[in-house]
Amino acid sequence: SSAYRWMMCPGSVRLCATVPKRTTGYASEGTAAHELCERCLRDGSEPAEHFGEVITADGSGFTVDEKMVAAVTVYVDKVRGDLAKFGGRLNVEKSFDLSWLYPGMFGRNDASIEPDGLFGVLRVYDYKNGKKPVVAKDNSQCMYYALGALGEANPCCVDSVEITIVQPNCWGKDPVDGWTVSTRDLYAWGRDVLLSAAKATEAPDAPLRSGDHCTFCAAIGICPKRR
Repeated sequence: SSAYRWMMCPGSVRLCATVPKRTTGYASEGTAAHELCERCLRDGSEPAEHFGEVITADGSGFTVDEKMVAAVTVYVDKVRGDLAKFGGRLNVEKSFDLSWLYPGMFGRNDASIEPDGLFGVLRVYDYKNGKKPVVAKDNSQCMYYALGALGEANPCCVDSVEITIVQPNCWGKDPVDGWTVSTRDLYAWGRDVLLSAAKATEAPDAPLRSGDHCTFCAAIGICPKRR
């Protein structure tokens, strides 16, 4: 989930390597919510069935309360609804490797649905637990996820990828936001924009740039550009 940061700030990779990993309570709560999302999609349970359970994330315990149940239900219903409507093969928390594009790039998708037949639509889902608005259109982080789900050789022969961000806790926007990108455009973005950004992080003089991507950067406290 750090791709957006290092694409905007190539120097952050080298700087973050010098400090311990930073975890906030909000991030840990999000991790717990993701765990609940995964459990429900894997075992077919409803979020409400886990009410009162304690989920451990980053060493802290988070109780599944009404707020978490309501938020996760939006996500689970969206994924299950699309699966029932369009069919396909559901993948939950599936890891991917982008080393075919550039060494060391990898990730994991919250969920994706591969089409049953050829030349269909690959659907990729990203659950956001935070309140800061995130949109799907031209979202570099989600395009990174989508490229990982698509793979090097497009084995499903899909024509396009539908990216869906589910963000139930954010006010002022639709909790379900989707955007469709053609396979051709996604590969072109990967080989041009993403590859160039990845190479830039390896430069000895990789620049530091401040912006909203600094929010979850582990090196924010020692960053000279931020100061």
